[in-house]
Amino acid sequence: MIKQDIYIKRIIETKIQEKLRLSGAVVIEGPKWCGKTSCGKFFANTLFDLSDPSGNFSNRKSAILDPSSVLDGKKPRLIDEWQVAQGVWDAIKHAVDNSGKKGQYILTGSSTPNEDDENSRIHSGAGRMSKVRMRTMTLQEISKTKNLVKLNDLFNNIDVKITQGKLKLDQIIELSIIGGWPEHWANNTSCRDAYIRNKDYLDLIVGSNIKDKNGNAYRDPNKLKLLIKSISRNVATSVSLKTINLDVGEEQENKESISRPTILTYIDFLKRLFIIEEIPAWSTHIRSTVRLRKAPKIILADPSLVSASLEVLPESWKADLNAFGFVFESMVLKDLLVYAEVIDVSISHYRDNSDLEVDAILTKENNKWSAIEIKLGVDDVEEGASNLLRLKNKMIKEGKNEPSFLAVIVGVGGILQKRDDGVYIIPYDCLSV
Repeated sequence: MIKQDIYIKRIIETKIQEKLRLSGAVVIEGPKWCGKTSCGKFFANTLFDLSDPSGNFSNRKSAILDPSSVLDGKKPRLIDEWQVAQGVWDAIKHAVDNSGKKGQYILTGSSTPNEDDENSRIHSGAGRMSKVRMRTMTLQEISKTKNLVKLNDLFNNIDVKITQGKLKLDQIIELSIIGGWPEHWANNTSCRDAYIRNKDYLDLIVGSNIKDKNGNAYRDPNKLKLLIKSISRNVATSVSLKTINLDVGEEQENKESISRPTILTYIDFLKRLFIIEEIPAWSTHIRSTVRLRKAPKIILADPSLVSASLEVLPESWKADLNAFGFVFESMVLKDLLVYAEVIDVSISHYRDNSDLEVDAILTKENNKWSAIEIKLGVDDVEEGASNLLRLKNKMIKEGKNEPSFLAVIVGVGGILQKRDDGVYIIPYDCLSV
């Protein structure tokens, strides 16, 4: 372990430990500032940092000139921001092949190479390298949860102790604006200061990597910023490209829209930087009259980026709780994605031609599945439970297994319990992995 002044324990550690045991190298991917390097240092004995500016970026230059030169050092060896010298990938792959040992290298990076660029392509590391997706901190990691219900245990139909959720609306709104960025919580950053720093973060993302290898601009920073703003307005929904196009056009004085190919290029750019994440539609593998809508839901890397992009502070969210409900949904979905990564569960969403929607479908081995609705307040619990029971009945009628569990996650005022109809009510601050 490399000594660090402050390190916040992360849920993903168990998955990284597992991958180091099974693979020669582990790649930790995720957005800038989510804690990848700190987490990598927790497991590493030595570090080679390609982002180190000392010596006029001498580390980076040596890695580009001779990729194998970065490999010497006590193992596991952490290679930070490896993607800026992509020959490192092949060097590590070759070293792993030669040694046959597990847990030799940890690679961290905040972007993936552009596969459409011939010069950026890398060879598959299948069989030698494993990837782990790291996201920003969950409510459990920032110690705002009582950890009364483990997501994995819900698949086994556990009994729960009736408990009142403690989170207040003001707390949830502030949590969403601060976000799950480790540095904010390590330094007790205020809501206002976190908001300012999150805006700066977005500005840096928008202005990064906007030129090709010849120095020509191929992304308009203003349009990219408007695209993020449109996604923020439609966060946690299956927003269409047409809606995004109209949004961007309306925001500009000349009302100029963005072509579909350009939108797709910009979205791909944001995905490669891990700034947005798509939650796919559930594929039920059932042949029936039920027509599923296949558009993915889009969320940002952290709910705080929604407030930063839209320039919204607590007072405005409290004045529009309907809009904030989608921010809360994205907040819970991001946490569920973190938990799911650790317990090998896949997450998707459901919407069919009858407009039945369910926020999250969790699928596990042996055809196990479960469904979750996410509601900001208890007033909407009945609607959520009704949707879940409709989905259950529809799936059973079509020949699918019964769900392992059904649950409504509630932000404010919820009481942890299992209802007579089998639906769990789970306050957000009672859920853990």
